[in-house]
Amino acid sequence: GPVAVEAESEAAGKASGEAGDENADWMRFYDNADLALTLRGWWLRERGGAWALRVPTFKAGPGGAIEHAGHEELTKPDEILEKVGLSSHAKALREGVAKSMERLLDRAGVAPVAHVRSARRSYRLRLVEGGALAVGGAAGAAASAGPSR
Repeated sequence: GPVAVEAESEAAGKASGEAGDENADWMRFYDNADLALTLRGWWLRERGGAWALRVPTFKAGPGGAIEHAGHEELTKPDEILEKVGLSSHAKALREGVAKSMERLLDRAGVAPVAHVRSARRSYRLRLVEGGALAVGGAAGAAASAGPSR
């Protein structure tokens, strides 16, 4: 049957700037001055203290072509450092010689290149009568679509 969608904020109040984890909805993307990661299609980001490195994966396509197959995502800081070629930095982190991923990256010439604010939303679905799909947003905006006549 038809479905209605209602949106609500995942972290109520944080998008409006209320007290709490101020960085929860900010992502910082890192690279060096030459944008070496970006030019390879790699994305190194930090969000709320959690790190992630997304690296494209490829597969053989028809006629020997190479096709994009998705992304590998690493989230352990020492594995991220290894993958980007900073093995000695990864070792220092693993051994407790260094504690700050950001400081290690800075020493390697890797710094924030972009700050992006995102808003996450979750949706609750419910069935409605009449055969129409109604979509309601967090700001009260709504749209509806029914079957073609």
